[in-house]
Amino acid sequence: MYAFNGLTQITKIVLEGNITAIGEYAFEGFATLKSINIPASVKNIYKNAFDGCGKLDENGLVFETGCAF
Repeated sequence: MYAFNGLTQITKIVLEGNITAIGEYAFEGFATLKSINIPASVKNIYKNAFDGCGKLDENGLVFETGCAF
């Protein structure tokens, strides 16, 4: 939990590999985050994972083909 909490200058994130979950508050406070690529291996996104990401909207969430969401 809180792995990247509070980083404020990041605008894009590309998750790769065998990530299976995005934990609670993982990207909390990323006020400048506009897009995130989520791989098909992600099966769970826990509550408030993107809390405080005011510039991130549904157009910025990019789910890889085969993702369960």
